[in-house]
Formats: sequence, structure tokens, C-alpha cells
Amino acid sequence: MKREVERERKIPAFSIGVGELEVLWGRMVALFDNAEEVYGSIAITLPSEKLEFRNIEEFKQYPNLKGRITDFSVWLSQSHSDRRVYIRSGFF
Repeated sequence: MKREVERERKIPAFSIGVGELEVLWGRMVALFDNAEEVYGSIAITLPSEKLEFRNIEEFKQYPNLKGRITDFSVWLSQSHSDRRVYIRSGFF
């Protein structure tokens, strides 16, 4: 007997949990000298919408994010400085 079975499932190359994204934000802010002068954003692309948050507090208040996030970007910059950090997942 010969049997062939084919299954296909799209697996994202990278995903992060909501709590892990909060930890990542904190670690990135810690790279700067003065946390009060750091500005940034978190952008998340979902199948039917795109969300952008100005800071981690705004992100944590959004009730509809659960599970894993696969397409996101985090951008941080320090005022009066050329220092910036940018992380992007998803497709390039």
C-alpha cells in the first residue's frame, strides 16, 4: 500500500506575545540615557486593521489584543538627540 498525505500550514517566522512586547519596549527604553525624554510608537498590523500606539501604556489599555503578534514594529527616539531604535517584524 502506498499513501501520500499533503498538508500545508503557513507558520510565521517570528511571533511575540503581548507581554513579551511590553518587556521588549522596556528593554529598548533602557538603552537611552533618560527614559522621560524617549518617544516612540508601536504599530501592529492585523488581517483587517492596523493599530498604532504612542507608548506602552496606550498599548496595554487596548483590550482586544490577545495571543501572539506576528507583524509589528517598535520605534523609539530620544528628544534632542540623533539616537533611535527601530525593530520591525513581518515581511521585508
